[in-house]
Amino acid sequence: MLYRNQTDQTYYNFSYLPSGTLKYQDILTGNLPSNIDIYTAKIDYSHPLENKWKIDAGAKTAYTKTNNIADYFNTAGGKTSADYEKSNHFLYEENINAAYLNMSREGKRFSLQVGLRYENTVSNGHQLGNLIKPDSSFKRTYNSLFPTVYFTYKLDTAGHNELGLNYGRRIDRPYYQDLNPFFSPLDKFTYYVGNPFLKPSFTQSIELSHTFESKITTTFGYSWVKDEVNETIEIVDGTYYSRPANVGKTRVASVSVNADIDFTKWLKLNAYVEYAKIVSKTDFYTGFLVTNGSYLRANPNLQFKISPTWNAEVNMRYQSKLSNVQFLLGEVHEFGAAVQKKLSAKSTLKLTANDIFRTRVFNGVINNLAATEANWVNRQDSRSVVLSYSYRFGKAFSTPSKHESSGADAEKNRVKN
Repeated sequence: MLYRNQTDQTYYNFSYLPSGTLKYQDILTGNLPSNIDIYTAKIDYSHPLENKWKIDAGAKTAYTKTNNIADYFNTAGGKTSADYEKSNHFLYEENINAAYLNMSREGKRFSLQVGLRYENTVSNGHQLGNLIKPDSSFKRTYNSLFPTVYFTYKLDTAGHNELGLNYGRRIDRPYYQDLNPFFSPLDKFTYYVGNPFLKPSFTQSIELSHTFESKITTTFGYSWVKDEVNETIEIVDGTYYSRPANVGKTRVASVSVNADIDFTKWLKLNAYVEYAKIVSKTDFYTGFLVTNGSYLRANPNLQFKISPTWNAEVNMRYQSKLSNVQFLLGEVHEFGAAVQKKLSAKSTLKLTANDIFRTRVFNGVINNLAATEANWVNRQDSRSVVLSYSYRFGKAFSTPSKHESSGADAEKNRVKN
């Protein structure tokens, strides 16, 4: 997979006297081409064994190369000059080699799967120097093991009640663009900055679940996260710098309910509700920081079957306030609705209304800034009405299994849109 992106930026800055007279103006222009090349190869093997056991094994290799250039120029008083402080040229290469082995068994009342994945990662970063920045580079190599265990047991022969117990360890790698140490101005006093020293985060999680008649699932979870990647804000000489950083250790305890209930032939509820407690500990710019927070998230959806060809739905999304390391995120909620008409066996007409009351407003407070108080509000143009028509040609295709996928999904998800 090859990604090519060309971004051109122009920032105008005007300074006025109290009388309203223009004091001066300057212009910052940027030329930012970015190339990301991803190459992957994988092999999978599956074989049934005796006594209903099955073995799955495989290997994968992924090679990624990025080339990011940021050339900035200042224009003031009719003269243009290169801004070497903001300009940057960063090269990055990463090679991940992995192998896995799974053993699974399906019984009448239980299922068990035990797996282990090994990964070796080698990465190289090279920041080319310019007239005021020295040339620099780094190399990292690390090996990791990721065990998983999945166990389910039916408490009765009819299978109305089922218990599940899962444990796993996973890795979350940063976006490729976040590893690029570029400066992206938001305004004259606010910059977004990449971080080539980002490390991957590792999560261990354990979950205990109960499912009733395949309709209501209640899950209790606990997870440990090391080096979670999060946005941070630092003030240096009156300028705000937003950059991704590893934020130490995080503990999350949660309980959730996922319900899929048919009340009548014409009314169905699908709802997800989650409550979680979060504790984070990290060495921060202003000192050691301990954050305690909790949140409630709810996504109910009511579906109405008006007739064999008419359907409607009403949905809601809600999230309470959330304390997340340096940020206190405000409450967010929105409502939507849709009506659908089945015109034929292959064609459908649908009218959808999103954020009907225009309540999807993101806001929050930025904490732990040196001698500074800051908050923010982001109101998007989220209210919309969409009329769509769909027609299905030919036969439907089944969804490919994980072994039939391209093998590059993990790498694709690390490319920012």
